[in-house]
Amino acid sequence: MHAGEFHLRESSLRKSALARYTPDDFIALVKKHRITFHEKTLGQLFCDRSAQEIVTLLEEECRAASVQVFTSTKIKEVKHSDGFTVFTDSAQFHAPRSSSPPEDFPSPNSAPPPSATISPANSI
Repeated sequence: MHAGEFHLRESSLRKSALARYTPDDFIALVKKHRITFHEKTLGQLFCDRSAQEIVTLLEEECRAASVQVFTSTKIKEVKHSDGFTVFTDSAQFHAPRSSSPPEDFPSPNSAPPPSATISPANSI
């Protein structure tokens, strides 16, 4: 299975998770990182200097949250039982099931619950 082939079967969960993070939340994050931007037609926002600033913002946010980013990694299988286990061509990762329903997930401005962290498991 490739990442592009993975679809979340629970569409209400997907919608709920994505609906919690609004465009205003992202704009606040951009402003927090002091990235200047301007609006073009139809509300499209563009960085004044370079879109690379957004990539840097995301990398910095990942580092601050101790997120590991894996590139050029193929997803081989995703299993759901007591959480999610993702098998890749180089490692295996497990995220335990959240004890809260999707509606109770914290806002983007708060720290994620410990059960939401994804940590590497044994290598395949």
